[in-house]
Parts: sequence; structure tokens; C-alpha cells
Amino acid sequence: MWHTPWIFLVENIDIGRNVILASRDAGVKKVLNLSSSCMYPRNAANPLTEDLILKGELEPTNEGYALAKIFAMRLCEYIQKEDSSFQYKTLISCNLFGRFDKFDPRHSHLIPAIIHKIHLAKVNNENTVEIWGDGNARREFMYAGDLADAIFKAITSFDMLPSLMNVGLGGDYQSMTTIRL
Repeated sequence: MWHTPWIFLVENIDIGRNVILASRDAGVKKVLNLSSSCMYPRNAANPLTEDLILKGELEPTNEGYALAKIFAMRLCEYIQKEDSSFQYKTLISCNLFGRFDKFDPRHSHLIPAIIHKIHLAKVNNENTVEIWGDGNARREFMYAGDLADAIFKAITSFDMLPSLMNVGLGGDYQSMTTIRL
């Protein structure tokens, strides 16, 4: 089901707010908040660094989600500043892909959308696949299982983590407008 932008914003703010405040109310001293690179301005320079958050306009297509993620990050920061015994930290993942991704072209992310287009091209004996954009966009991708490994590592070394940290492979890819098969 497709949600309108305001529903997407409110539902995601509610999720972050409820989990973080319930943790605080229950006396949970360590929380690892998971966020998304959509928090960064749409025209932020690569590589993305944590100090770029709130330094420009967000991508309009997922602004509600980005605002909800920024809200949760700030809530963690405020709780920690108010009482340093609460160590609430945020990991910001890059663009993820994985085994259970969405391949429906109406709701898919970039990598599953490309896989779907290539599959259709192969089935239809086409030699090229058109990809969106002008070729200037750059994105960093990580397999979801690798993020799970990073989360486990973060939990086991929680006290050494900064309050805010990017998680990714450290390199990005420039988009192509056409792929020749």
C-alpha cells in the first residue's frame, strides 16, 4: 500500500519517538538508533560526513522519511545531553539492497529496479537498458547482510562508538544512463 507523504512522515516519527521514549522511560541506558543516508541534503558533496546533516534541502521524494530519521537522531542526542548515563547513538546506513528487496517497479529501490529492467531486457532479447537520471548522481550501496554484521560489531563495541556514525563501504558509484547487455 502506498502512503501519502504526511502519513509516511507521521508513522515514521511515531515509530522513532515511541521506541526511543519507551526505552528511556524503561531505564534502558544504551540504544542503537538506525537511520538512513536520506538524512543528508540532496546535493551534499561526497563523501558524506556526519556534519553535513541539516546543511541543505532534503530530497523531496523521501523528505518525510528523512525528517523522521532526523527527528529520531536529534531525540537521541537530546536525551544523551540531558543525562549522560543514557548512551543513545545513531548509525546512518548507506543505500541498502538485499535478498528480500522490493522488485516491483512501482515501489523498488535502485538496485532491484535495475535487476528487474535487466531481467526484462534479457527475456525480451533487448541489447540495452535505460536507467534513470543524467549519469551525474552518485550513490553508495551495501548488502543488507553486511549492515547486520556492522550492527553486531557496533553492539559489541558500543562504548567506543561516536554518537553519530555513517556505516557503509566507503565508496560510491556514479549512475549510468544506459547499460549495454
